[in-house]
Amino acid sequence: MKLSPLFRLSMCLLLIFASCSKDSDETVETQSKSNKNEVLEFNISIQDTKTELVINSNEIRQAFPSTVDLTSLTPEIVISEKATISPKSGVTQDFSKEVTYTVTAENGTTNMYKVNLTNEEVETENKNVVFSFMNLPEGRSNFNHIKQPEAEADSIQYRIPYLSNIPALKLQVNLPEGAKSVPESDETLDFTNPVTYTVTFDSGDTKKYIISVDNRLDQVKLPPFSINMFADKAPGETITFNAYPTNPILDSVKVNLINSHTRESTPLIVEKIENISYNSDAVTARLPESYLNGRYEIEIFIEHDNSTETNDSDLRFTKGTPNFKYASVNGELDRVISRPGGHISANLYLDHSRLEDYTFSLKKDGIAYEFTNATYSSGSGNESFVLTLPDLDTADAPNGMDYKFAIHLDGETYEYDLIDYWGEAIAVVSGGSPKNASINKNIYTKGDMLTVTGENLYFENKGEYIFRELSEIILISTEDSGKDLLYRLGTESTSENSLSLRIPDEVQSGSYELRLRNNLIGYNDNNDAETGIEIEVLQPASTHPTLVITEAIIGVKPDKAFYRQANITFNQNIEGLQINEILFVENSLSVKNFLTYPSSIVTGEIENEYLNQMDDKSDGKVLVTDNGVTYEIPFSIVFQH
Repeated sequence: MKLSPLFRLSMCLLLIFASCSKDSDETVETQSKSNKNEVLEFNISIQDTKTELVINSNEIRQAFPSTVDLTSLTPEIVISEKATISPKSGVTQDFSKEVTYTVTAENGTTNMYKVNLTNEEVETENKNVVFSFMNLPEGRSNFNHIKQPEAEADSIQYRIPYLSNIPALKLQVNLPEGAKSVPESDETLDFTNPVTYTVTFDSGDTKKYIISVDNRLDQVKLPPFSINMFADKAPGETITFNAYPTNPILDSVKVNLINSHTRESTPLIVEKIENISYNSDAVTARLPESYLNGRYEIEIFIEHDNSTETNDSDLRFTKGTPNFKYASVNGELDRVISRPGGHISANLYLDHSRLEDYTFSLKKDGIAYEFTNATYSSGSGNESFVLTLPDLDTADAPNGMDYKFAIHLDGETYEYDLIDYWGEAIAVVSGGSPKNASINKNIYTKGDMLTVTGENLYFENKGEYIFRELSEIILISTEDSGKDLLYRLGTESTSENSLSLRIPDEVQSGSYELRLRNNLIGYNDNNDAETGIEIEVLQPASTHPTLVITEAIIGVKPDKAFYRQANITFNQNIEGLQINEILFVENSLSVKNFLTYPSSIVTGEIENEYLNQMDDKSDGKVLVTDNGVTYEIPFSIVFQH
């Protein structure tokens, strides 16, 4: 099976697009701009002494000695990567009044910081106490000093590196001259719970400081991913993506691949983590030795309760096992009906570079029924193929709900349950033309029930566009009858294998060939299905107990009796009966003026229009009233040549 020209055009466009992009095995570029807009450090140097100011939320406050001139200070400011700040770092400012700094992220979002600096009042005693941890591992740390009145304890909260040994931290306490602290400086203590330091100054005044530490990792975050960034990664290869923060203990970082459709999770082996910028780590993980093509999400754990996933950025993997997702049945609600021109859409995940190499089929009981044509279209991160249905009727394929959708490549066949979007099995029906028809008798009287049994006679209409409203029993007058009549008698059914209807009164008596047409569009649109069956239709019996018509003739030559007149003869005397009317041509011609004789009636001349129709439609009836009861006495006209 060859793919359509539309497929080749789509592939060309795909290759042109692919040539314009390049993936990196080591780093991953995000598709969106950074939203980081924070002040990370705010430093002021006075006489070669650098002071790092405490950042408390969006406020920066600091008291300097009274000798410091606040009107001309030059700060050095560290901000988020890719952000900008106004006023700029390194620009001298007048801090005798509040100064507002605005940090703007790469994506344009802003964050404002208010800086308030003051001069300390001249004190008779230096009470400046500085705490510093001496045995922290490599990593960023900071603190937040919340000052309180002297009668209350200050709170100093430290954020320390993840690998810090909290039960054994050494804290150095820098005290003013003559001051002492309990505990003493440089003691190794357990900071699992806050530790209170009491400082006694030379004057005898005391101040308490409550020191607490926190080494928890921030919530891990993943950037937005491009859907095709790993589409060319084969089983067993590595993928690299950005995440931050990550756990410095490699074995503590877990990465899973989650199937977006089934939600099944597959663990990946994390091979390395590298820091590539201030707030970005590159995580490298190895794919399993085999995977099912599809759309996946990446999930990362850096601690048991600290995880995230790319649930807003599905990733397509297409170098593994070809995958069928579901079928969309075009024009049908819950089934596939094989018919000329019928098709379905299959949502598949296939290797882009080999789309021309795939073929597809429906399989049942080990037999494959190949789709005759496949047209490719791309959308929503998966491949959609419009597939022309095989002729299951000619192949005599059985109906069923256990068909498989098969993908064929390089001599391998990959089979999947034929399901819809909701995972429900799709029934496959061999539509086909009506066949194997039979009837229980060959002679019928008007009004009799005509029942035809066979295959593919009627399909339940669920409102799909592929159906006509009715199937048809077609009666065509035979050559021997000398007539040229065709009747299409529409009927519904409750069974695929039978059609029934009563032969209506307008069907003329005579011999007919029986043909069939089911209600499935695509079959019998131009030719009705022949059955080889002939039937005879008779006029019904007279409804009068004794009165019948023995002859009904019309003369067709001027020299013959009853030229263009109908002479109708009864089997008995009709004197005393009321002859109401004579009906001709499927009851379309009513004659109420006629001559009455003891056992016959004769009409006036009949118009050519009706005479021409009577040549084929010769059936008629006389309505007679006897003792207040009206009866129908049927006849068939015979033309005397």
